[in-house]
Amino acid sequence: MNSKLDFIKYFQKTLSTRFQGAQNWWTKYLFHFTDINNTLSILEYNSLLSRDETIRLGLMKND
Repeated sequence: MNSKLDFIKYFQKTLSTRFQGAQNWWTKYLFHFTDINNTLSILEYNSLLSRDETIRLGLMKND
């Protein structure tokens, strides 16, 4: 593989072949699940910080 883009295309194609039919639409997306309170903290602070910085500033609501 020559680049990150090549890797991503290969990964998506490999993943989508494992899930046939209409339900494989999600293989082109990445998902991240987090506590809703942490999400609100990110939106209120208007920034995505490292874990250490979030803890230092007291912004992490739920570990």
